[in-house]
Amino acid sequence: MRRKVEIFEYEQYLSQEAAEIFKQMNELEQLREVLRLAELAQAAHQSEMPAHRPVNSEVIDPSAGFQLRVQPARPLASS
Repeated sequence: MRRKVEIFEYEQYLSQEAAEIFKQMNELEQLREVLRLAELAQAAHQSEMPAHRPVNSEVIDPSAGFQLRVQPARPLASS
């Protein structure tokens, strides 16, 4: 009789573990779906964004580099 109780308890333990694994698999499947949808949304957003706009050389001189930040955009008015 004791052996039957041990077997029954072990079966209950296995059943609980199987239920937990099933629950985790469902959660993983849901997370994968969320990730897939996020990747699709990101790809759609990137395809809607325009490519880098060409730089207008009259506005920015690419060769000026750091000087753009330290020099005033126009001469200062004298007082």
